[in-house]
Amino acid sequence: MQQDPIAKKKYQEFLKTVVKKGKVYSLGNDEGIASAESFLFRTEQDEAAGMIFFWSEKRLAEVHSKAEWGDYEPQEIPLATFLENVCIGLETDGYITAVNFDANLIGYEVRPLELVLECLIKLRKEEKTLTFARYEDAMSFEKIVRQHLTA
Repeated sequence: MQQDPIAKKKYQEFLKTVVKKGKVYSLGNDEGIASAESFLFRTEQDEAAGMIFFWSEKRLAEVHSKAEWGDYEPQEIPLATFLENVCIGLETDGYITAVNFDANLIGYEVRPLELVLECLIKLRKEEKTLTFARYEDAMSFEKIVRQHLTA
Protein backbone atom coordinates (compact mmCIF):
# COMPACT_ATOMS: atom_id res chain seq x y z
CA MET A 1 0.00 0.00 0.00
CA GLN A 2 1.59 3.25 -1.15
CA GLN A 3 1.42 6.31 1.03
CA ASP A 4 2.38 9.88 0.24
CA PRO A 5 6.10 10.70 0.72
CA ILE A 6 5.11 13.51 3.09
CA ALA A 7 3.11 11.01 5.16
CA LYS A 8 6.10 8.65 5.26
CA LYS A 9 8.30 11.51 6.47
CA LYS A 10 5.75 12.28 9.19
CA TYR A 11 5.85 8.62 10.24
CA GLN A 12 9.64 8.60 10.50
CA GLU A 13 9.52 11.80 12.55
CA PHE A 14 6.87 10.23 14.80
CA LEU A 15 9.08 7.19 15.44
CA LYS A 16 12.16 9.33 16.12
CA THR A 17 10.35 11.66 18.51
CA VAL A 18 8.39 9.09 20.52
CA VAL A 19 11.49 6.95 21.04
CA LYS A 20 13.47 10.01 22.13
CA LYS A 21 10.78 11.44 24.45
CA GLY A 22 9.14 8.20 25.59
CA LYS A 23 5.58 9.42 25.14
CA VAL A 24 2.75 9.65 22.63
CA TYR A 25 -0.30 11.95 22.51
CA SER A 26 -3.90 11.28 21.63
CA LEU A 27 -7.01 13.45 21.79
CA GLY A 28 -9.84 12.40 24.03
CA ASN A 29 -12.74 13.38 26.23
CA ASP A 30 -15.18 11.60 28.55
CA GLU A 31 -16.83 9.95 25.57
CA GLY A 32 -13.75 8.54 23.83
CA ILE A 33 -10.72 9.16 21.70
CA ALA A 34 -10.29 10.96 18.37
CA SER A 35 -11.11 8.60 15.53
CA ALA A 36 -12.23 8.50 11.92
CA GLU A 37 -12.50 6.09 9.04
CA SER A 38 -9.29 5.00 7.34
CA PHE A 39 -8.51 6.44 3.94
CA LEU A 40 -6.47 3.35 2.98
CA PHE A 41 -7.39 0.27 5.00
CA ARG A 42 -10.53 -1.85 4.54
CA THR A 43 -12.17 -4.44 6.77
CA GLU A 44 -12.97 -7.98 5.69
CA GLN A 45 -16.48 -6.65 4.90
CA ASP A 46 -14.87 -4.09 2.53
CA GLU A 47 -15.76 -1.15 4.77
CA ALA A 48 -13.35 1.57 5.82
CA ALA A 49 -11.43 0.43 8.90
CA GLY A 50 -11.63 2.52 12.04
CA MET A 51 -8.61 4.72 12.64
CA ILE A 52 -7.36 6.19 15.94
CA PHE A 53 -5.13 9.28 15.91
CA PHE A 54 -1.81 9.73 17.72
CA TRP A 55 0.83 12.44 17.66
CA SER A 56 4.46 12.61 18.71
CA GLU A 57 4.10 16.04 20.28
CA LYS A 58 1.40 17.74 22.30
CA ARG A 59 1.42 20.83 20.06
CA LEU A 60 0.58 18.67 17.03
CA ALA A 61 -2.42 17.17 18.82
CA GLU A 62 -3.55 20.61 20.00
CA VAL A 63 -4.04 21.75 16.39
CA HIS A 64 -6.93 19.30 16.15
CA SER A 65 -8.38 20.08 19.58
CA LYS A 66 -9.04 23.59 18.26
CA ALA A 67 -10.67 22.34 15.07
CA GLU A 68 -12.71 19.22 14.36
CA TRP A 69 -12.32 17.81 17.87
CA GLY A 70 -12.87 21.06 19.75
CA ASP A 71 -14.16 19.33 22.88
CA TYR A 72 -11.19 16.94 23.05
CA GLU A 73 -8.00 17.48 25.05
CA PRO A 74 -4.48 16.16 24.39
CA GLN A 75 -3.73 13.11 26.50
CA GLU A 76 -0.19 11.96 27.18
CA ILE A 77 0.49 8.22 27.00
CA PRO A 78 3.80 6.72 28.17
CA LEU A 79 5.45 4.90 25.26
CA ALA A 80 5.54 1.50 27.00
CA THR A 81 1.80 1.74 27.74
CA PHE A 82 1.12 2.83 24.18
CA LEU A 83 3.03 -0.09 22.70
CA GLU A 84 1.93 -2.95 24.95
CA ASN A 85 -1.62 -1.89 25.79
CA VAL A 86 -2.99 0.66 23.34
CA CYS A 87 -1.52 -0.72 20.12
CA ILE A 88 -2.11 -4.35 21.02
CA GLY A 89 -5.73 -3.52 21.89
CA LEU A 90 -6.22 -1.60 18.65
CA GLU A 91 -4.80 -4.47 16.62
CA THR A 92 -7.08 -6.94 18.41
CA ASP A 93 -10.10 -4.72 17.73
CA GLY A 94 -9.21 -4.21 14.05
CA TYR A 95 -8.30 -0.51 14.20
CA ILE A 96 -5.56 1.31 12.31
CA THR A 97 -3.20 3.82 13.93
CA ALA A 98 -3.03 7.24 12.32
CA VAL A 99 0.14 9.14 13.21
CA ASN A 100 1.06 12.81 13.07
CA PHE A 101 -1.89 13.86 10.91
CA ASP A 102 -1.84 17.59 10.27
CA ALA A 103 -4.66 20.10 9.79
CA ASN A 104 -4.84 19.08 6.10
CA LEU A 105 -5.33 15.43 7.16
CA ILE A 106 -1.95 14.39 5.82
CA GLY A 107 -0.41 11.74 8.00
CA TYR A 108 0.53 8.08 8.06
CA GLU A 109 -1.78 5.09 8.50
CA VAL A 110 -0.25 1.89 9.83
CA ARG A 111 -1.34 -1.36 11.43
CA PRO A 112 -0.77 -1.11 15.17
CA LEU A 113 1.52 -4.17 15.28
CA GLU A 114 3.68 -2.75 12.50
CA LEU A 115 3.97 0.47 14.49
CA VAL A 116 4.94 -1.51 17.61
CA LEU A 117 7.61 -3.38 15.67
CA GLU A 118 9.05 -0.20 14.17
CA CYS A 119 9.21 1.43 17.61
CA LEU A 120 10.88 -1.61 19.17
CA ILE A 121 13.48 -1.71 16.38
CA LYS A 122 14.15 2.02 16.79
CA LEU A 123 14.45 1.64 20.57
CA ARG A 124 17.03 -1.13 20.05
CA LYS A 125 19.02 0.91 17.51
CA GLU A 126 19.01 3.91 19.83
CA GLU A 127 19.99 1.66 22.75
CA LYS A 128 16.98 2.82 24.74
CA THR A 129 15.13 0.57 27.15
CA LEU A 130 11.55 0.51 28.32
CA THR A 131 10.03 -1.50 31.13
CA PHE A 132 7.01 -3.49 30.05
CA ALA A 133 4.40 -4.95 32.40
CA ARG A 134 3.51 -7.88 30.14
CA TYR A 135 6.83 -8.72 28.54
CA GLU A 136 10.17 -9.65 30.04
CA ASP A 137 12.01 -7.20 27.80
CA ALA A 138 11.82 -5.47 24.43
CA MET A 139 13.41 -8.41 22.60
CA SER A 140 10.79 -10.89 23.83
CA PHE A 141 8.05 -8.38 22.93
CA GLU A 142 9.56 -7.93 19.46
CA LYS A 143 9.72 -11.69 18.91
CA ILE A 144 6.02 -12.08 19.74
CA VAL A 145 5.05 -9.16 17.49
CA ARG A 146 7.04 -10.63 14.58
CA GLN A 147 5.31 -13.99 15.07
CA HIS A 148 1.89 -12.35 14.91
CA LEU A 149 2.77 -10.32 11.84
CA THR A 150 3.93 -13.40 9.93
CA ALA A 151 1.04 -15.63 11.04
